[in-house]
Amino acid sequence: MEKSLEQLKQKYEKTTVLLEQEKRKRQRLKNRQAYLESISNYYTPKDFDRLVNVTTIALALLQNETHPYYQSSKMKKHVKQYGTVMEPWFPLGGRGNAQRLFNDETITKITKAHNKTSA
Repeated sequence: MEKSLEQLKQKYEKTTVLLEQEKRKRQRLKNRQAYLESISNYYTPKDFDRLVNVTTIALALLQNETHPYYQSSKMKKHVKQYGTVMEPWFPLGGRGNAQRLFNDETITKITKAHNKTSA
């Protein structure tokens, strides 16, 4: 009987902890303190805002094509106000641009100053 009561008490305590965790999780979602890991391919502030305005989850990371020839400066600035960080996708220039990037005069100067190659 004692053993059964102890097991029942442990199950009750675990359930209470889980319920409390769920309650805190829902409150964080309500307060926009929970974060979605990442989203990708939102290239205009209008599209990003449309998503932000229909979700209760703050967006932590936006993964977009970003490289020296397409720097996404406007979007980086825009998403920063939401606490969202941009992560570059195709940082070497995307399909067909890698060789162009490796031969870029400015990039070559930077790499030579650091005794590196652009590759």
